[in-house]
Order: sequence, then C-alpha cells, then structure tokens
Amino acid sequence: MPKTNRSGQLTLPEIANYHALVLAALFDLFANPSHAALAQHIGRSLDEVRGEALAELEHTSSLSLLACVEAAIRVDYAQRVSARGKSPLSRALREVYRKKKTFARLDDDLLAAWRAHSDVARIVISELMTAFQYRHWLAHGRYWPPKFGRSYDYQTVYSIADSFLSAMAEVE
Repeated sequence: MPKTNRSGQLTLPEIANYHALVLAALFDLFANPSHAALAQHIGRSLDEVRGEALAELEHTSSLSLLACVEAAIRVDYAQRVSARGKSPLSRALREVYRKKKTFARLDDDLLAAWRAHSDVARIVISELMTAFQYRHWLAHGRYWPPKFGRSYDYQTVYSIADSFLSAMAEVE
C-alpha cells in the first residue's frame, strides 16, 4: 500500500527499514566490550540488557506494524464511505458509517465488514484480529498476563500485516 499524505502514515517497508536499522545499531552497541560496564552500572548483566533491548524492539516494531494496518483500514473506510462505491464491502462500510460515523470499532465494525463482505480469506482476517489483541496488550501498558493462544514477534506480526494489506489491495 503506498504511503499516504495523511498525517505521516508509514508503510510496512518503512517500518521494516527502521526495525533493521535499530536492530543493527543494537548489535553494534552490544558488540562493544566497554558497554559491559554500563550494564553493570544499572545492575544487570550485558546479556540481560541486550535481551531486554531486543525484546522491546520486537514489541515496539510490532506495535508500529499493527498501527500501520489500522491506519490503512481506517483510511480505506473513509475513502469507501465518501466514494459511494457499489461493492458489497463499500455498502456495508457505509452502513457502519450511518450508525457509528468516525466511532466505528476496528474489530466489531470494520473488520467484521471485511470478513462478511470481501474476498479476503477469513483466516487472514482472524489472524489479524488476534494480532490486534497483542497490540491492545502492548498499547495499554502490558499490565495483565497475556493470553493470545500463540506467541508474537516482529516477523510473525509483519507476515500477518503484509498478508492482510496485500489482500486488501486486491479488493475493489
């Protein structure tokens, strides 16, 4: 999906490039033996600090990917509502708009319409909806023990996001 001009929305490749850049920087940082003193200064081993930094990068990059997908869904929603297309999906989204306006819920309204009125595979939408549970956990402070039914990492989330956005681009 091309980068839009709406408020700086990022694309998946831009997020992937940033993730790779920060990952390389972290490996460079921890390859320097003088940083072991820094880790000890904060009361942890270098391996612990490296592991925590890499895990946090996985979380923040995954959060960015899922925010990118949500933005694409909401931009598509706005475009379909204003374009007044005749496809079943466009009609369903206009019905959501009549009831909810800009307060449409991502899962219950928008993705439900995609599931019911598009050719995007149900498994792709289901995986995305489950990944959004992971995003909710990340975005709301991670204060509860997560129960997702699977583990999430950057690569898994990227694959889910890319699958949905690719399928989304094929829908009229």
